Parts: sequence; C-alpha cells; structure tokens
Amino acid sequence: MKLRHIIAGLFVVSAVAQAKTTVQTVSHRELVSTNVPIQTIPVAPVTQETLSFGLLRHEDRSLKLTGTKPEQTVQFSLRSDEVAFGASLNLTFTPSPALIPVESQLKIYLNDELVSLVTVTKEDLGHKNQLSVPLVPKLLTDYNRLRFEFIGHYQDVCENPAHTSLWMDLGSDSTVDLMVQRLIVDNDLSNFPEPFFDSRDNQAFELPFIFADQPSLATERSAAILASWFGSQAKWRAKTFPVYLNQLPQHHSVVFMTNQSRPDFLKDYPQAQGPEIIMMDQPENPVDKLLVISGRDELDIETAVRGIVFGNILFRGNQVSVEDAAAPVPRQPYDAPNWVRTDRPVLFSELQNYAGQLQANGVSVDPISISMNLPPDLFLLRKNGIDMDLKYRYTPPIRRDSSRLSVYLNNQYLQSYPLNPNDQEANTVMHLPIIQGLMNRGTQLTIAALKLGINNDLRFNFEYAQTLYGGSTDQCVTTQLLTNNVAVDEQSTIDFSGFRHFMVMPELRAFANASFPFSKMADLSETVVFVPSHPDKATLETMFATFGQIGSQTGLAAYNVTLTDQAEALIKADKDILVIGSLPKQISDKAKVALSLGQHADSIHLPLRDISQVSNLLDVQSEGKEQTQATVHGSAALAAIVGFESPYFAHRSILALLSDHDAGSQLLTNALNSSTDRANMFGSVAVVRSSGVTSLRVGDVYTVGYLPWWEQLWFALSDNPYLLAAFSAFSVIVVGWLLWRLMRFLAHRRVNVGR
Repeated sequence: MKLRHIIAGLFVVSAVAQAKTTVQTVSHRELVSTNVPIQTIPVAPVTQETLSFGLLRHEDRSLKLTGTKPEQTVQFSLRSDEVAFGASLNLTFTPSPALIPVESQLKIYLNDELVSLVTVTKEDLGHKNQLSVPLVPKLLTDYNRLRFEFIGHYQDVCENPAHTSLWMDLGSDSTVDLMVQRLIVDNDLSNFPEPFFDSRDNQAFELPFIFADQPSLATERSAAILASWFGSQAKWRAKTFPVYLNQLPQHHSVVFMTNQSRPDFLKDYPQAQGPEIIMMDQPENPVDKLLVISGRDELDIETAVRGIVFGNILFRGNQVSVEDAAAPVPRQPYDAPNWVRTDRPVLFSELQNYAGQLQANGVSVDPISISMNLPPDLFLLRKNGIDMDLKYRYTPPIRRDSSRLSVYLNNQYLQSYPLNPNDQEANTVMHLPIIQGLMNRGTQLTIAALKLGINNDLRFNFEYAQTLYGGSTDQCVTTQLLTNNVAVDEQSTIDFSGFRHFMVMPELRAFANASFPFSKMADLSETVVFVPSHPDKATLETMFATFGQIGSQTGLAAYNVTLTDQAEALIKADKDILVIGSLPKQISDKAKVALSLGQHADSIHLPLRDISQVSNLLDVQSEGKEQTQATVHGSAALAAIVGFESPYFAHRSILALLSDHDAGSQLLTNALNSSTDRANMFGSVAVVRSSGVTSLRVGDVYTVGYLPWWEQLWFALSDNPYLLAAFSAFSVIVVGWLLWRLMRFLAHRRVNVGR
C-alpha cells in the first residue's frame, strides 16, 4: 500500500471528527516522499476550501445547457502536497419551466465517473434550486473535471432538439467544497519548483523571502532575479513576496544566507563551501519547507540563483552545489519567450499552450482560440494589415447550407468562410485518418483590431446549420444529432515580420501590460533599477512584486539587470531606469516630472485636456501640455507610477514607482497584481489610491524606436485631415511648379537647338 494511503488511513478518523463529514477513502495520487517515517508526521489540521464556479471558470456567468449543447465542464486541481479527505458539490441550478418532470435529468460526472443523477421534479421547474452532491475522494486526482450532461424533454414525441424551451442554467455561485490536509513531502529537489510553486494551484502565488537582517544590495539583486524567475512560472497569477527579517512565516519560504549573515534558526547549519541550494523542513513545522540559497558571500548567492534559472532541470536530492551558471548566448531585442516572433512567420503550433487546443468536437462545436502577445512598440501602419495563412479541417455538412467558419479577434468579427461539403481540394491534403471525412482549405486573411502589448485572442467559431425535423404525433420525423469534428491546422501561419519598432512615450499602458520599455531585452540587460539605501520591507516587497510581474510578462528571469542605490550611477548608464520608492534628487531637479510625492506635501501638474487615447504625435503635444499645478497633503496612503524621458540620454525612459509610506507601497503592489488596475494605467501618470487607479497624460513626449523621415511624416499626417489636405495641396503646387519649370526648360532648349 502506498504511503499516501497509509497516511490517509491513520488520520481519517481525526479528519472526520474535525470536519463532521463521512469520509469514504482518500486520493490515490502519489506522495512525493516514499521514505518518511510515519511516526514523525504530525497531524496537520484539516482545512476547508471552497471553490466557486465563477473562480474556476474565470468568468462570473452561469453555465448554460441546451438541447444542442447539453454538456459543460468545470475543472479544479489539488496541490501535490495535499490530500483530500472529503469533497462535495454544492450546485445551484435552474431548469426550464417547460421541461417534463422525471423524464428530464441532469447527469454529473467526476473524471468520467457518474457520481449523481438529478431527476428534475415538478417543484424544481422555473426557479433556482440547491443541491448538495457528495464526491467520492478516491476519484480525485491532481487535475479533476466535473462534467454536466443535460437530458431534457418538453413533449413526448416529435421534439425539436433546438427548441428554445430546452435549457438548464448552472449558477456561477455553485461551489466545490474540499476538506484537505497538507502532507509532509520528501526534501527532494527533483520535483522543483514544487512545493514552493505548484502549477496545480490556481490561487494567488505567495512566497516569503527571509533575510537574516537588512540585505545588501547584491543580495537584493539576487532575490529580485529569483522573484522574476518565479514570476515566469506563476504566469497570470497574482504574485507577492513578503519580506521577513530573521523570522519564520507559516508558509513555504526562501532563505537567503551567507556564512557571515544567517538567521537565528539556521545559526548551527554547516558552513557553505560554495553556492548551495538546499531544501529542508522548517524547524518549527516540518509541513512547511525552506528553500535555502546559501553561499560563502553575496557572489555565491547570485551564482546559486543563476543555477535555479539555468540549471534547475538537473536538480535532485535535498541539496545541490552550483559550480557555474551563465547564459552563453546574449539575448536579442524583442525575443521574450512570451512574445510572438516578429522576424519570421509564426506557426500556430508555436502559439498553442496545450495538446489538442486547435481541435474541437460536438453537436454544437466550442470555439477554438489561441492567444498572442505582441511587442507594444510594433509599428503597424500598413494598409493590408497582417497576413495569416489559415488552413482548417472540418466534418462537411450533409448539404450546402449556411454552415460557416467565423473568425474573431478580441471579440471583434473579422470574416466568415462557408463550410463547403463538395470541396475536393481537401481530400489531397488531409492526413488525419482518426477523423474520417475531414476537408481542408487554405485562404488568406488580413487582421485588424490588434492590440499591442496585451494578450490578443484569435477565435475560430465553426457554426453548423442544423436541419431539424418535427411534425405531428401522427407523422413525425426525428433527427439523430451527430458529432462534428473541426481542427485548425498547426501549420497555419501568421506573419508579423517586416514591421518597424516605433512608439510615442511615455505610455504606462505598455509598462502595465508588457513591462515595456524594460522588456525590450527580456533579461533586462538594458535596465538599471534604483532603490534607496537600506530600503524598508514595504519597498523591497514592491520591488520583488514588480520583478515577478516582469517575469510573468516576458517569460524569462531578469538575470542581467543592474541594481544600484547610487544616483550618480544613473548619469553614466545609457539604459532605461526603473526607480522604486522615491526619486533621487539628481533626477527630480533636472527632469520635468509631472508628479512628486514628498514627506509633507504632494504635487502634480495637470494637462489642458485629458487624452485617454493617443491618435498621433501632434495630438499628444498639443493637448498634453501641463497647464495647472496643485499641491496637497492627505492623511491616507497614496502611490503613483510616473514615466518621463531620461534627462541624461535621449530616447531613454525613466519610470518611477512612488509611494508615501508603507501603506502606499502595499497599494502599489496590489495595483500591479490587479488586472483591473493595470487596465486603467495609461499616459504618463497613474495615481493609485484606495478607490483605484486614475491616469492622465501630461508633459513632454518623446519617441523610442526608429522610423525613416518619410514614415514619420506619414505618421504625423495620417490622422489629421486638415494637415493632410494642406500638405497635399502644397505638394501639388510644388510638383506642378517643378513640372512647369521643366517644360519651360525643355521648350527653351528645343528652340535654341532649332536655331
């Protein structure tokens, strides 16, 4: 019997008593450790986890079941270091009032095992109902799928499956309740980054950083690099890195220590002989683990962190030593792993996140979606848009009808293509013998409505026209609905090559959604980060959360970033500057800063008229000029993000994350982790208060990137019809005058030759 089963058997009685719920068995998932003595394992408390459908599906809408789309699924997961002792489904459902009682049913499956059959009664019709369904724990795995199948009837004979009365809604407030208990896992780095980060955990990611005392600048840099790496793993999750000085939190944590600087609870640990990475139990609670980054000095700490970034695939055992870790090939601009390639056409296979993403099936086929992240400064001034060579396969309709493929970009309709049952070209291209009768087709599509710097959703809807028969009870014709199979070919391509990089700055939207301009080099090799000397915990937490956000947006650790607390270093560095905490006096005195936060009062410059959208460079220059100034003092927390051009190097950016005190730093950290708040950031100034984020455009603008002069002229005139008309008229006059002069010269020459 596996240890996981043994552990569950030992503690099932206590768990049942605590939770007051009958437990049948436990999860059959493998425990990471198979050699921990059972007697050393304490009884961890059983906790109740409530997961709503809205949270699990990332949308606060009910699940709709109909006659032509009778199935819906909800997925949830369990961490590798947790075991479930009990589970239940608390379902809210509303059936159509036209359904026939008893004959209409709802089947509930857990991982394709039927766990409940709900018979719709007369009392259930037309209003919301509550239902609690126990889930057998032995059916639970790492990744779990709840499937709901609707069987609906509105009359005894001659039913139309597409009839509008056939429906049942499952409320988004339905929940999956789990009783889970954490387990002690073996200190084995072969499972790294588990348990410090578990991809099965869809909750916000929190990883405390522990230092013996105030960390040195070099240690701060190493911790920031590690935060960016964990951010690249956590991806879309909110990320926080609480800072502890010589304290132990009740959580999986990371400890940074040298032989000369180590927390009290590790004072007696053997001296490091070089860069080391150790996984161990917390002294006070073996359920929680410590990831110890150890070394003789700060240089060893950085080497150990680089070992995590570049060599974690080689980790095993409870301790590894890092001899060397470096990136042999320098990064190139715009090569962030999470960004779409812009130097060549990109295959759809490179854009999919999991196997089978480009396929779908069903009576009513679910849409096929892929996502694309583009560099924010991609200059898309091109008449024909973006070329996409689209190839797709589909079960042909029985007859020629209105069945079609509709293409959407960011929920905007682009174009439709008919699904032709007689397309003979497909038979020569189709190579999928598992799905019979599929057809191929190639076409060209130009893309509009692209959004730069944020995720773009490209969606393909295969819509089949269903021919459904009815009639009377005496003469009835019924239809057997068949499953349709569709697929977008992985060899389809989309081409973003041939475009220049050019952008009007400052633009906080580019930073909020893509960490631009720092992410131009994904390793942050052209970025210098300024932090105050001896920063407090709140400032460090803001910096680590910022680096975590940058890593999640680029998909790469910022292992080449420069960190400094000397303002004089900023004058010499031809790099983009990220300031955390407060602006140094050398910058604030020389640069035109639209907002400043002081100890006694805060000052802001306001524009003539707020511009939420930039149409062209001329609009920004004319409307974003500062006109008024206000200085105030408030009692509550305040934070801000300010962007402006470096006073030391042209076309270089300075972006400052400012806060007035610890509460302001917390506001800033929360705003960076909130997709809603980041969506409200734009322009040159974003003020963060407890009420949310307010942004505006004010001050001078500048550009980054390169455009030849004729394209810059076209860019300036493209959205201004009056200037374009004036320029066109002037061009006509000049060209006409030149032609007139040329004709006079030729005529005069011909006359002279004739003489």
